[in-house]
Amino acid sequence: MLSHQVSRRILKTCRQPRRRRAELCVESLEPRTMLTTFLVDTLDDVTLLEVEKDGAVSLREALAAASRNRRVGDAAAGSEVDEIRFAPGLFGSTSPDTFELDTIELTDGPLQIDGGADESIRIIGPGSDVLSISTSFQLDNKHSIIRHLSGNTLITGVTITGGDAEVGGGIAQLDGHLTLQGVNVQYNDATRGGGLASLGGTVSIIDSQIESNAAEMGAGVYNVAGGSEAAPSMLIERSVIADNPSTLAETVTKGGGIYNLNSFLVVRDT
Repeated sequence: MLSHQVSRRILKTCRQPRRRRAELCVESLEPRTMLTTFLVDTLDDVTLLEVEKDGAVSLREALAAASRNRRVGDAAAGSEVDEIRFAPGLFGSTSPDTFELDTIELTDGPLQIDGGADESIRIIGPGSDVLSISTSFQLDNKHSIIRHLSGNTLITGVTITGGDAEVGGGIAQLDGHLTLQGVNVQYNDATRGGGLASLGGTVSIIDSQIESNAAEMGAGVYNVAGGSEAAPSMLIERSVIADNPSTLAETVTKGGGIYNLNSFLVVRDT
């Protein structure tokens, strides 16, 4: 009897608890947006319909690839967030004594930014006293320098000059949000909005200069984009707007520096 009781105790002691199977857990991560960076390494312009790989990335190729999120010429496909920079070796070809800038002369019409509502593009220039973007005077082209149709775009460190269009000689803003920071908009002509015309969306002009542009209405800035008190269609902050003559008769006042019609405009320290 004694040995039987001891045996039962030993069995109880040696019995192991059954192991549970490990369960796989899938945890969702918050979405992350990748940044695509383009390096412009030529001042030459290209024709998008005939663009070929030539080993160099132009500003037009980079903008098209960023807007369309696919490869264009030598520019890789963009993403929802894109940044365009310029190779340092591009600059310094002009003498500082001549006050001339290195220039991208557009030969295929305006630079168009149209990536959709969710697209974010940053164009980081070397400085408005270093690089200008202009029409090609040799071809006698008449068009805006930049047409902004959608997305959230920041442009810094360039001069926009030589545009000539019915609306928005330098910049035609049609929709989306456009920010100009450290940008010089000068010597552009139009019927409405010599320097910049905003017909829709929102615009922020910060630490910039809009000078020496001409138009019948809004030689410097033409704003009819609407907006509201809570969400104004245009902000101008710490900027200079000067010497923008209206080309209408002196008896007609249509805004030399700023023409703002039925729209909410905020001006600070300007």
